[in-house]
Amino acid sequence: MNLVIRIFTIVLICFNFAGCNTDPEEETDDLLEELARINNQLTVLQITALTKLSNQDSVSGMEKLTQELREELAVISKQLATVEQANNQGELAELQTQLENLEKLDNQANDAGIDNLNEIENLKKIINSLKNQLAKQNNAPAAEIEKLKREIAELKKQLQEQDFPPPTQPLPNKRGFKVSQYGGSHQIWFEAEHYTARTPDTDEHWAIEKMNKAYGKTVLGPTGKFGGMLRYEFDIRTIGPKAKGGEWYMWARLVNPGNQSDFMLVEGHPDDRIPNKAPAERGPFNNTQRVFEFNVGAAPDTFGWGPPSHKEGHTKTLKNGKNVTVFFRRQAGTGNKMDVIMWTDDKAYQPTDQDYEKAKALQ
Repeated sequence: MNLVIRIFTIVLICFNFAGCNTDPEEETDDLLEELARINNQLTVLQITALTKLSNQDSVSGMEKLTQELREELAVISKQLATVEQANNQGELAELQTQLENLEKLDNQANDAGIDNLNEIENLKKIINSLKNQLAKQNNAPAAEIEKLKREIAELKKQLQEQDFPPPTQPLPNKRGFKVSQYGGSHQIWFEAEHYTARTPDTDEHWAIEKMNKAYGKTVLGPTGKFGGMLRYEFDIRTIGPKAKGGEWYMWARLVNPGNQSDFMLVEGHPDDRIPNKAPAERGPFNNTQRVFEFNVGAAPDTFGWGPPSHKEGHTKTLKNGKNVTVFFRRQAGTGNKMDVIMWTDDKAYQPTDQDYEKAKALQ
């Protein structure tokens, strides 16, 4: 009879619990409302990270903004943890505990052969009612919490992957640079005459020439004399926060009907060792560093984009952030007129004049 008394007592407690405590469905609605508010905060933060980081043009600005975004994300994570704790410890959790206790008593009653009491029947009804209630209510908040946790982890990873060069290495001058994200990939464009350095800085090896059909009305053309080098510095972070180092592909807008080629080396690319001084002749370079070995355009001023394939030196490994590219003369000709240089991380992308014109100019 002790077991019967225990069952009768707990049934009374359960009826009292059901009548006096907060409605679990109402509690679930409150949790979902709070989760919706957190989701809105996270969405705003994701949009902010995408737009503001892509518009930053200084290392200090990017570092400061990234730290601010990380701090805001930490606040959202704490809010979500509070909701998760409430979901685990709220009325639904108490119902779950009650259900487990009642099921134990039901099993004990069955083992004792007690199966004809009204209290036993009431116990079974309460167990079934609690099961149905928990099945309806307990899944919605938990599923939304897990979804938000995954999105927070992804944004946290993206912010952690932001790379910054040392303070002594500022972002390169953006004069003449454009960026784009055609087809979901990344491109950075710059006119050939907007080099970072020309050594020597005279028209002895590469001369700036006027040409009406060129963008900016000028091109960079070789004089036919070996020696000298062109240096370009650019930062792929200016394209957007998702632009990362890896395999990139170089294209150029040229007049080059006689496939007069150059050598191009990229700092950090395997086997590309950039000398401090340009060699007097062709130097120690090889065909894996050769670019512009193709016919494109027509003299005197019909331009075209190349190469037709990404062999030899047109495929390079770029670094996160700042990159350095250096050109050296390979052939002693004067027929190659360089107008625009473009880098992309999409092997299938092919640039056009219209794409360059529509690309966003960096201010």
